Amino acid sequence: MTEIIKPSDDPWFNLAAEEFVVKHIQDEAFMLWKNTNCIVVGKHQNTVAEVNMKFITENEIPVIRRISGGGTVFQGYGNINYSFVTNTPDGEDKINFRKFTSPIIEYLEELGVKAELTGKSNLTIDGLKFSGNAAHLRKNRSLHHGTILFDADLELVNEAIEVNAFNYQSKAIASNRATICNIRPMLKADMKIEAFEAGFSNFVTQKFNLQNVRGFSETETEVISKLAEEKYKSWDWNFGYSPDYFLQRKIEIEGQSLNFKMKVRKGVIVEVLSEPQTNVSDEICRVLLNISHRPESIVNVFSRAILFSYLNPKDINQIVNQLL
Repeated sequence: MTEIIKPSDDPWFNLAAEEFVVKHIQDEAFMLWKNTNCIVVGKHQNTVAEVNMKFITENEIPVIRRISGGGTVFQGYGNINYSFVTNTPDGEDKINFRKFTSPIIEYLEELGVKAELTGKSNLTIDGLKFSGNAAHLRKNRSLHHGTILFDADLELVNEAIEVNAFNYQSKAIASNRATICNIRPMLKADMKIEAFEAGFSNFVTQKFNLQNVRGFSETETEVISKLAEEKYKSWDWNFGYSPDYFLQRKIEIEGQSLNFKMKVRKGVIVEVLSEPQTNVSDEICRVLLNISHRPESIVNVFSRAILFSYLNPKDINQIVNQLL
């Protein structure tokens, strides 16, 4: 197994790098890295049902879809991310969360903290979750990866993923929300995240007898950067890939309270019904039909609709928030 150093804190690059390693590097690999603030959703999740769209838009927190299943996690300042990519011949246990979370549990034990694997893939301390984990299989390659909340802004994390999932109806996999915690306050002796990360890297090196350390070549970096730009930064992947979903919304406009039911397929609003039916509601149904269910598209159609030419940007943004 080789340790691959990823010095970048660019979340799009780092998620693209995981896919690249799974598909194009034959060696087994361990990676440890940090991202700037972002929300990462599972491959089969409905993105808008997993995040607080108003909050993340106002705070410019990107949402990125990964190639593995599982639930939504926060990655960013105060958080460490890790990946194990292994070769798994037929007959072996291809998904083994216990094996690949055990290094974290054992390392924390050395630091005087008792952690355990709870449920299928969560790591907890005294019942509080500090690590979410997921897996991805491709032929004989397995990716196990997860997050480690060390000293994150928990208020930010909770607010960014606070959403009323009952507003959406979908066959998408929904996250199981849990009360979260940071590791740092649990430590017997305080340490900074850099020391914790270095110690964990050394622990994994010894446990798995890592022989080699490498980075990405210039050519590999170019390929990963292209993948990040074309896939991981794209709305089609991060939002449009979501399974079909239905949602109900209420809009307050011109002193009227209007109810709308919408069906979204591949990120596009394909059906819109309103109640009661008025000239205003009919026009809203018309402008929403066949556009992407995202803020920019809604702003654009309302800005161009003659019936709503009197609306100022603040009014339009309020409508957008009501429709997300």
